[in-house]
Amino acid sequence: MAFENAFDKVFNLIQADGSLAYGGVIVQDCLSLLANLLHLNAANQSLFRETGLVARLARLLADDGSSLNNEPLPGPNATREKNIWGLLAVLKMFLLHGNLGTSANQAAFEKQGVLQQVLNIAFDTTITPRIRAEVCLRV
Repeated sequence: MAFENAFDKVFNLIQADGSLAYGGVIVQDCLSLLANLLHLNAANQSLFRETGLVARLARLLADDGSSLNNEPLPGPNATREKNIWGLLAVLKMFLLHGNLGTSANQAAFEKQGVLQQVLNIAFDTTITPRIRAEVCLRV
């Protein structure tokens, strides 16, 4: 499935449903699918990394919804929190201890700005402390 352009299709669905900021169940299902495709699968992770999709992860993390109404989100939103939680779970799939591609994944995340975006989440006061703490403890 991954080699049939599934990753691009999943990202397109996420964007069409409102991204992390406004997306609903479809975004959550897409993030679950990504996690399942990437979990302990070095070939899929390598494909993801080598086809430039880490940059799409960075853009997804950077999108706070302000592009839709020219204003950032005012505060905590339950759906947004679930979407961010789901994306953090996807990121963890790339960083599991002992995974063959972990070092390459870390380098790609740093190069594409994913690390900075995750740190931004850790200090974003519009995100609940539970998720901010998860970022600090796990990612």
